[in-house]
Amino acid sequence: PSRQTIHYRLKRLSKKKVSKKLKRLFSTLLVIEDKEIRGKKKRLHLLYEAKKKVLLDFEIGNNREVEHAEIMLEDIEGSILLADRGYWQWEFIEEMKEKMKLYVRPRGRKGKEFMEREIDRLIYSKRWEIEWYIERLKQRIKMRGMNERTQ
Repeated sequence: PSRQTIHYRLKRLSKKKVSKKLKRLFSTLLVIEDKEIRGKKKRLHLLYEAKKKVLLDFEIGNNREVEHAEIMLEDIEGSILLADRGYWQWEFIEEMKEKMKLYVRPRGRKGKEFMEREIDRLIYSKRWEIEWYIERLKQRIKMRGMNERTQ
């Protein structure tokens, strides 16, 4: 199909419905990340399944990381979630602990201690899957403001 046909079909899909189905199918080892969109006051928030290498959900907004994470994770239970220091907030951690196993790298000295434990370091290293995914995404899709070449 042509680009216009694909664009037309994608416009008619409900992102919320598709995302909900993907979350049910693939929610085992989840990685959550956010990246600043250059030149904008917004951030791209991504929820990625590391084992299957599938993007489950995304949000674009200027809210804090945890506000978008709560929205993206509302239908998920029984998974493992890997997150960086931006998600280290007590309310978020307490709420998510009831639903899933968390590996959130703490801030400051506790973050260094977290990375010294070998098992935590090995599990947390899977978080780099989403960094590689974002790099591939930036190479394949021209996202205005995320890549200097597209400006």
